[in-house]
Amino acid sequence: MYHRLVAIVWLVLAWCLPVTAAEPGSSKPEPNAGRIVVAVAGFVGDDTRLRNAITQTFTVSLAQSKRLRLVERERLAKILEEQKLENSGLVDPEQAARIGKLLGASKLVAGGVTRLGSLVSIDARLIDVETGKVEDGGAEQVFGRIQGEGEEVHALARQLATRFHRAITGEWLPHALLSDRAGLSPGAEIDPLALLERGDGGIRLEVKLDRDEGSTYRWGETMRISFRVDTPCHVYLFNVDTARQVTQLYPNEWHRDERVEANRWYQVPGPGEEWELVIEGEMGLEEIIAIASTRPLGTPASIATVSKSAAQFAGKTVMPRLRQAPAAWAGARIRFFTTK
Repeated sequence: MYHRLVAIVWLVLAWCLPVTAAEPGSSKPEPNAGRIVVAVAGFVGDDTRLRNAITQTFTVSLAQSKRLRLVERERLAKILEEQKLENSGLVDPEQAARIGKLLGASKLVAGGVTRLGSLVSIDARLIDVETGKVEDGGAEQVFGRIQGEGEEVHALARQLATRFHRAITGEWLPHALLSDRAGLSPGAEIDPLALLERGDGGIRLEVKLDRDEGSTYRWGETMRISFRVDTPCHVYLFNVDTARQVTQLYPNEWHRDERVEANRWYQVPGPGEEWELVIEGEMGLEEIIAIASTRPLGTPASIATVSKSAAQFAGKTVMPRLRQAPAAWAGARIRFFTTK
């Protein structure tokens, strides 16, 4: 996200991620135990190169999940050949369910790609293999344009995969491996911002966008954020962009006091403030992080980048201050997508 008419600076601190050693002699758990088995059919469409790229990006994105186990593409292709079917045949939910059962999958994703000039539409359906029906909320469609090297097509496919992961597991797809940023061992997957959702139960914090969570904002569109708390406290809002860079949105130079009243809705940007939250920058998944605390976190600042990574932001900027007693606090996060 890009913020017009902005400037400034903010806080610093220190924190270490806990490490738990395995007990001597303990056996390693089966890596696929308890995972939901999902088959992803190749996306269909007239443009072979485009549909293959979307299938690949969609599948690789889902493969990052620790909650899912994907059926190998070669195995799916073999079953389709034995059943004398093509991917297009899986558009029929009943056919898709039958193939899913043969694969031992509980869910099957089938979709298609339509291109009209530079405009691209990708649609997909999540089929429950047991019932042979498209699941409630399991039909999605995203739109975009092919520009340059087609980066947006991959962004759209990742966006679709993230939404399907949430439909299947109830959780957002992990954004990325954070080992390089957090100093963790290779392959360690940690979502540092999850710490900021917990709070200590002392404050009730509500945050919402001007659209539903998970909605898509296009470049050049504006966003408005609303929040309220049930007790007078200090509130801070941050944007975590696609590159996981963190920028403070509130307080800002138009509203420098982070102290807020109880049971009153506040807006960012506020009424009469001559600035906008404008959607620009890299495409993908972004977040709004909100923190409410009875203790101020630092000197109020105008809008500014406060951290180059989400891991650094959570571990070295916010959590140490929230842990300083006595203080009640609450956190919330809302995800949304950006595209051209």
